[in-house]
Amino acid sequence: MAKKKRRQSVTNKIMAEVISIQNEKTPHDLSRKNYIRNTKRFIKFCREKYDCRDFDSCKEHIQDYCNYLQEQGYTASTIHTYIASICSTYNLPMSEIDKPIRRTGEFTRGRLNVLNRVNQDLNDVTYKRLVDFQMAAGLRRAELKSLRGSSLTYDESGYPCLRVVGKGRKLQYQRLSDEDFKIVKPYFENKAPDEPIFTEKELDNDLNLHLLRARSAQKYYEAQLERILNEPGYEEQLREEIIRRWNKYNIDKRTGKPKYLNPKNLEGWYIARGSTRRRALQNGRPIKVNRLALLSTSVFRLSHYRLNVAYENYIIV
Repeated sequence: MAKKKRRQSVTNKIMAEVISIQNEKTPHDLSRKNYIRNTKRFIKFCREKYDCRDFDSCKEHIQDYCNYLQEQGYTASTIHTYIASICSTYNLPMSEIDKPIRRTGEFTRGRLNVLNRVNQDLNDVTYKRLVDFQMAAGLRRAELKSLRGSSLTYDESGYPCLRVVGKGRKLQYQRLSDEDFKIVKPYFENKAPDEPIFTEKELDNDLNLHLLRARSAQKYYEAQLERILNEPGYEEQLREEIIRRWNKYNIDKRTGKPKYLNPKNLEGWYIARGSTRRRALQNGRPIKVNRLALLSTSVFRLSHYRLNVAYENYIIV
């Protein structure tokens, strides 16, 4: 007698559809796995609380799930991450979900505690080569790992820069000042195009590279501010360079066009308020910064394109 084929559970059937959608929609392995995992939590919630029987009926409860996460005490950042995964699966704009506002300065995953890492002996000669480079370049650990002999190049405005693979496998061009270029250049001499700049052993440590990235960004901001205030014509030149970079690399995936650049971010002063202001004062950092110098640091040095991220996570650290 033939063995009966086991029926697929409702949850597994719904998840099969989720996996199929994300396999087609999200090429990056890590992002796809995260989206599927986060959506699975949502599907389980819908099955247990509302007895949803299919993929489409779960969609009606995204807002309910968001409210539930808030009631359970999840942070705004975590809620945003979970809901973003679900909205991606259902092709739903995030703006349609009423969710708590994320404040980057309140993130707790490593950044607020950058002074408490295990190994803070940045003066140890063992790490001098890496520390010197990081102070000049200000990269993430994964970006340092991705550097090759061909990574030192020039950007769209003719400035020396490092071509790196950033978050989400995005290609980024992080600009170097003349001083930084002099420090960085010898690392690339006599290197084959595909040869790593740093070995795995050099990067196998607990050094606080984010702190060094922040210090590098602060140094870059201060240099930009000095040029804006003291070098005739540089302010307008810098605006043009930012717009050129913005229009070339800050592209909306849905439209294929450059994202909106608020002209207000190219002039005036960025003033910290609330908890961000208190943290800046506590750290002895400025509570009022030049918007143009800050945006140039965000765009050219950090590849973030956002003033608040550059200020809260780098300038006042």
